[in-house]
Amino acid sequence: MILTVYAAGWFATTIGLLIAAANVPAWKEVGMRCVGSIAVAAGALWPLLVIGVIQLIAVAAAANVMSKQAALPEESGRQLPIDCLASVNSC
Repeated sequence: MILTVYAAGWFATTIGLLIAAANVPAWKEVGMRCVGSIAVAAGALWPLLVIGVIQLIAVAAAANVMSKQAALPEESGRQLPIDCLASVNSC
């Protein structure tokens, strides 16, 4: 499943970059072989970008949870009401 998604993404990215490069006049001077190599390399590297974005989201979510936990007051046990402090027997 993952390999299929990777291969499909690689293929789509490569074809998309080749089509985009065919419409840029400056890339025609470089040559389609060089452009094809760049397109294939970019297609192979696209999962790294996706994984990087997922890791960034996970780190941001973890930092958000940690900051919310740090903002909560620490519970150091059960606090007694003021009336109970006056006389221990009344509680």
